[in-house]
Amino acid sequence: MTSSAFRGQSEASDFALLEAEGHEVYLPQRDTPETQGADRTTSIFYANLAALRKADAIVAVCDGPQVDDGTAWEIGYAYGKNIQIFALRTDARIVQRSDEPINLMILESLSELSPTIEQLVHTIRYAERP
Repeated sequence: MTSSAFRGQSEASDFALLEAEGHEVYLPQRDTPETQGADRTTSIFYANLAALRKADAIVAVCDGPQVDDGTAWEIGYAYGKNIQIFALRTDARIVQRSDEPINLMILESLSELSPTIEQLVHTIRYAERP
């Protein structure tokens, strides 16, 4: 994997582990250019979309009672474009059913759901490429 787009809220230091593995990481809250004015949201949308289009895989941070709306959209986009999707969920709350740690549409779109950043790094290190 040469490029990963990270979606959702997490510590930037978590993703340093993947950068140390040699992955190019796009972290929207860190890497999206600052913009102002009437076209601010459009600029942000297209910057993030460009990063998704470049990605060989994405990592979605799926903490919280529900997956963030933007993260869910990007998971759907990546799935539709056959981009491999890994997810990190450190939040142990289950708000669905016991066999659904997150929404089933999100869950079934993923290559892997990891409970820790260390397991995520390990999974990506040994993941088969599509």
